[in-house]
Amino acid sequence: MLVEFNEEFGVPVDEAYEYFRTPMHWPQLFSAFGEARDLGDGRYQVPFRGFPFPLVTRLTRNEPMERVEWTFEGFWQGDAQVILKATPGGVAI
Repeated sequence: MLVEFNEEFGVPVDEAYEYFRTPMHWPQLFSAFGEARDLGDGRYQVPFRGFPFPLVTRLTRNEPMERVEWTFEGFWQGDAQVILKATPGGVAI
């Protein structure tokens, strides 16, 4: 499944970057996620509300204030990338 969006938010790029850089902040962005658990080696386990299988993810690319990429392992397999670009009004994601 491919999900793409291009949205602008009225927050500084560094604030938006912190939300996407670590799954520990994902529940604040997406209500479907529960509290993440750090598994070590850059891997996290994130409960997915309503599903018996957690999301297991690993950070694969980190370009501060510009891009983060994740690989999903286990039941929920796939990849994700978030590209951030500073705009006059905040950040485009």
